[in-house]
Amino acid sequence: EEFTRKLNLSIKDFAVERIPELRKKVEENTMKFGGRTDRLAKIIEAEFGVDQRKAEFLADQDTGLLVSKYRAAKYKQIGIRDYIWSTSHDIRVRKSHELLDGKKFSFDTGANVSPPNKPARYCNPGEDYRCRCVARPVINLAELAA
Repeated sequence: EEFTRKLNLSIKDFAVERIPELRKKVEENTMKFGGRTDRLAKIIEAEFGVDQRKAEFLADQDTGLLVSKYRAAKYKQIGIRDYIWSTSHDIRVRKSHELLDGKKFSFDTGANVSPPNKPARYCNPGEDYRCRCVARPVINLAELAA
């Protein structure tokens, strides 16, 4: 019980106190160094004192999330509101994402990424944990011209 309590506490402390610092490292790595997650994982491992596997997960997850949010913001900025969900089309794609492939969604609402019979969770491609999917923008020239 004591181990679990301390583990939960350390996770909470990391999230509360170190997330802004982690996000800054992710942004710097993505914008200055091209988003190489292997480089970022080594930084996270050394500076945040987490093991290699956790550092790799954090590097992949936060880089993917940053890139996804950046793309969505840029698309919306120029008037693109919808996208077609596109998976990586390989065996690692989870079933719930495979069901979304080729379908149209809005950046504002996202897609339900939950497996069948589970509570709904909505997000856009790249926002779910370890998601490698991308949003292919739907360009409506008539709307953009208006």
